[in-house]
Amino acid sequence: MLSSLFYICSMSRLHVLWFSNDLRVHDHAALTAACRAAEREGGEVLPLYVFDPKDWQGEAASARQFDFLLESLRDLDKALRHRGSALQVALGAPETVLLDLHRRLGLTALHLHEMPGLHHQTQAIETLCRRAGIPLRMHGQNGVTSALTAASDWRQAWRATMTAPRLTAPAHIPSPPLTPADWPDAKRLSLAPSWLLPAQKGGRGPAIELLRSELDRAQAPSIGTPSLMDRLSAYLSLGTVSVREVWQALQKAYAAEVAGQNKANPYLRDQLGALEHWCQSAQHMANKPVASANPPTANASPDISAKLRAWKNGRCGVPIVDAGMRAILVHGSAAASLQPVLLDYAEQILGLNRTDALAHLTSLCTAADPRLGAVTADAISSRSPRARLQQMIRASKALDPDGVYIRYWVPELADLPTEYLHAPSDAPVHALIESDIVIGQTYPNPGAEDAASAIPALLSAPRPAAPTRQTSAKPAKRPPMAPRPRSKRATKPHQPDPKTGQLSLIF
Repeated sequence: MLSSLFYICSMSRLHVLWFSNDLRVHDHAALTAACRAAEREGGEVLPLYVFDPKDWQGEAASARQFDFLLESLRDLDKALRHRGSALQVALGAPETVLLDLHRRLGLTALHLHEMPGLHHQTQAIETLCRRAGIPLRMHGQNGVTSALTAASDWRQAWRATMTAPRLTAPAHIPSPPLTPADWPDAKRLSLAPSWLLPAQKGGRGPAIELLRSELDRAQAPSIGTPSLMDRLSAYLSLGTVSVREVWQALQKAYAAEVAGQNKANPYLRDQLGALEHWCQSAQHMANKPVASANPPTANASPDISAKLRAWKNGRCGVPIVDAGMRAILVHGSAAASLQPVLLDYAEQILGLNRTDALAHLTSLCTAADPRLGAVTADAISSRSPRARLQQMIRASKALDPDGVYIRYWVPELADLPTEYLHAPSDAPVHALIESDIVIGQTYPNPGAEDAASAIPALLSAPRPAAPTRQTSAKPAKRPPMAPRPRSKRATKPHQPDPKTGQLSLIF
């Protein structure tokens, strides 16, 4: 369906610029090459984005992702119009859209970046260009390329890409007369309305603002707040900002900190490492062979749907998993350190296969995260359910030894002593009574069905003050059965407003 591609074009030298996960005009190799070729040959450039219905039919797609993408595309269209062009939008299979364009207009060349996470689109486009005789100009992006497989070769090439000068945005893009884009809505793609609140605003502007604010602060955020790379992941996945721009900005700020204080800033250094890890994960996806989707999980328990909803709502009964899932629902991104635990719970406890677990977790994020696909499954499937659960509790103690992160995101457990915080169901009765916790009511049993409790009700409870990562300390333990003051919380976290009946989020 090409409802927006109606224009009069008498030129015989038309270069199509295919946007996919590179929604920007700055530091854009394909855009730069297309503009130079068009100017050299006296041709024109047609910027194009295609909504492939196949990309929105799987379990991993969500209306939250669609809204974020649409905001990013509108921001890109605004940048293109500022340079004398406009984004054209089509709805359909990429190969069908491209073939129709070539038959009607005769394409001189197709310019695009490699798409590591969209193997089916890349293969279909390459096959069509080869059969139709359309010159294909494919460029690497973010230092990720399917041509490099060895880790040493990749790291050397990636560093060379990061240190190379950035490409400037063209001042003018020669384009034929273009009509305004016909933006599809979620309904046209058969996407159900999102039950999730907006997590991030799409576009280049919010990404740059986020980067600048983090560089100005140049210190670790408070507990409960995702790191810079966790929040930038969605923008990097859609390419509203390039990895090289982020890397060079971090390097500049890091060098300034070292020069000014004569010492390295650990937070900036950690984010540089996290950025390289993000690209390594994208490279892993580029090297990964294309596999067909796994069939639905076999031999799943009858209540798998209820347990799955409890996991996605942050009500599965394992505090570290609940904390990580609630953070995703609010911020739209999964902390890299928690991703293995979240996926292992879905796979080892819920019984999902890895593909299904990835799809469900991705659907909650603002955009696909390549780090999720690079997570290695924990080899504990042969153990008993109790042994698997104990493995995750040990991981919880290693990830959050003081329990500060759990207390922030699971406030109903905030008064529980740290020694019992990671496994409340195993806590002694006196500790639960002192903390006003009733397992199965105020907090669920691990894996128990608790689909009626929605995440907005839990997040509406006041959270304890969030100390910074450098100043977190263990809370003082109370003596057994010691009297404790009543909680200062005026309302219980699970009850809606008595006047409006609505549940609200408090950040």
